Amino acid sequence: MSGGGGTTGDDRSAVRSEAGAPGAGDADPARRRPRLRRPGRRDVLRAVPYVLLVLVGLVAGCVHIARYTEFSPIDELRHLDYAMRAGSGQVPRFGDLLIQPAMREEACRGLELQWDDPPCRSRSFDPVAFRDNGYQIASIHPPTYYVATGLFARTAKFLGLSDTFVDPARVWSALLLGIGLAVAFAAGRVMGIRRSPLFAVLVMVPVVPAVLHSASTVNPDSTAILVGAVVLLGAVLWERGRLPLWSLAVIGVVSTGIKFTSILAVLVMAGVFVVRADPVGWWRRRRTASGDGGIATAAGVADPDGDPAPMRTSREYLLGTALMLGPAVAVALVWSVIDKVRAVVAPDVIPQIVQSKAHGMPPLSYFLNVNQVFAWFPPVNGYDTPRFVTVYTQDARVLLTYLFAGALLVGALRFARRDEISLMAGFVALIGLVGGPLYVALNVGVQGILLDLPARYGLSLFPFIVVVVASFARRRVGTAVLWVIAVPAYVVTILAMLQH
Repeated sequence: MSGGGGTTGDDRSAVRSEAGAPGAGDADPARRRPRLRRPGRRDVLRAVPYVLLVLVGLVAGCVHIARYTEFSPIDELRHLDYAMRAGSGQVPRFGDLLIQPAMREEACRGLELQWDDPPCRSRSFDPVAFRDNGYQIASIHPPTYYVATGLFARTAKFLGLSDTFVDPARVWSALLLGIGLAVAFAAGRVMGIRRSPLFAVLVMVPVVPAVLHSASTVNPDSTAILVGAVVLLGAVLWERGRLPLWSLAVIGVVSTGIKFTSILAVLVMAGVFVVRADPVGWWRRRRTASGDGGIATAAGVADPDGDPAPMRTSREYLLGTALMLGPAVAVALVWSVIDKVRAVVAPDVIPQIVQSKAHGMPPLSYFLNVNQVFAWFPPVNGYDTPRFVTVYTQDARVLLTYLFAGALLVGALRFARRDEISLMAGFVALIGLVGGPLYVALNVGVQGILLDLPARYGLSLFPFIVVVVASFARRRVGTAVLWVIAVPAYVVTILAMLQH
């Protein structure tokens, strides 16, 4: 019961709401600011897997760095020369001669190859005394990786953390691997992959020779897993409405703006998006709906088999593909032209290029031999110093090869437009088996160079392989099997390096 001048319960609630509303009786703006929430125990626990994965990559790389002091024969001298220049704001040109500090590093450390460098005590070095007559040929890669590497190494020297440029430059490569593993974990979680199997498969990655050697020497392939993981994470976040459309263009630029071969990750996601767009079905629906004044799309349409519907419309998928793939191709073409224009010597002056020159088109068997077809399926085999190869590491690597290849094949056999994992498996398998020979043929046709396809060129595919493998472990037994493989494989790899 209330009188005419009284206040009902609803009125009192309204008054309290108005009193607590911003600007209502509160003249102090500071009191209206939301308080920052302190990280709780749950936040800390969520961060643990990411920190551990960074350490997994960093430890494997740093142990390799500590035990492998000589220069890698995989053009590490040229990559080091590039990083030294880029760290001081210089970008070398194709055919520039190596600088003295870089040559001194290799002369004093030695090269894991039957090659006699000048003595370390030499006052100055003649570039001709080094491989390929001392010509710089790494300029074909954009400067992005080298600038970051050079700045990191220079900072480490300035702070007194190292008395050499090589070690911190190599540690940067190991750090990139660790961060790449953490980003791949984030991508897998966004896709709904369970934590434990996802973590276990990521622990296997540093065991791979192509990954381990790249992550512990100075070379742009050390960025491949991180770039592939960024492409995967960015694409799935956009698909789920958590990133704007323009972010796909940034992803495309980043992929080839670091190294051209990382476009493989973009090609996988482009293939996934195109299939999910169902362009043929979209065109048919468009023609059918045009008579009713509307355009039908694929988003949100239920599937009779119960599979989740695509999260974007057909038009959005096709537009996203163009925005991701177009800038990636453009960056690669632009830098190729820039490098060619800036060159100071002709390619046929470089001994390595002369030796690899193709005299006519090779037979079909050259493109379809085992080393070309299976170099990226999966990209496991790579250079590793013989003293780190033991019976146990070989067993572990062969087992991982079967595991990765088997998961990709089984996943590809389930290929379905509404099954994201099967689409990734299918396109990784396609690129791995067909892309390798096509890449070799492209080198022969465009540059006239014969190429034995390295596995490291396909490392950006690994984040996709990881989520495919982990997706099969849906029960405790499968998860336990992955851990039984991952832990011994990682341990024997670390022990092999420590003991030799």
